[in-house]
Amino acid sequence: MLGLSFKSTYELHKIIDKHLPVSRLHWKRVEVPLLDTSHVSVFWYRSALEAITALWGDQRFAEVLHFGPEQHFADKNRHVRLYSEMWTGNWWHRVQEQYPAGSTLIPYILATDKTQLTQFSGNRQGYPVYLTIGNLPIAIRQTISARAALLIGYLPTDDFGGLGLSEEACKIARQRLFHCCVGKLLEETKGPGFNGIHLASGDGVTRRCYPILAGWMADYPEQCLVTCTRY
Repeated sequence: MLGLSFKSTYELHKIIDKHLPVSRLHWKRVEVPLLDTSHVSVFWYRSALEAITALWGDQRFAEVLHFGPEQHFADKNRHVRLYSEMWTGNWWHRVQEQYPAGSTLIPYILATDKTQLTQFSGNRQGYPVYLTIGNLPIAIRQTISARAALLIGYLPTDDFGGLGLSEEACKIARQRLFHCCVGKLLEETKGPGFNGIHLASGDGVTRRCYPILAGWMADYPEQCLVTCTRY
């Protein structure tokens, strides 16, 4: 009666693919050419907006999501302010005032860390980008098993050696490649960040949400790279 009868694993997989909702984020491939050379870098990424939507609508987080700024105090007279989660800080209050009444902010956080994969067989590196949202408590965001941080991209690690470029030119090329890829990665969030987008949270309630970049977790060299400063 439910149409779930199957005679083989293949038929079962077909039923799953057809009837069950899929929350997987699909990978996309972009080629980034280096100006005045034949070199092409490859950037793999997944939609940041789809990642935000997936975390926002995850039923596992329905009871722990926070939808607006709060103020916590240590005393009844409200003289001693307590700061803990992102929504208890002054930043969220200031930003909230810039949006229409009833708006829901989704401050998303990126994390990057270039990682050495091999040393004896090609000196390979990986450059993953993770995304989470500040509406979730820190304890959940930092728990690996909660899957509250999603992998949304692998930044290129090309060093541009062997192209006849000077060391300074290679450094500039790596910086431009980084920002070009990050711009592509976050492109879909710009419109909703200004104009809003209707999203349903895990409790089934639809709100007008504004996803904005609120933080970036990285080591000091990467912080300088993100902010276009020297170190």
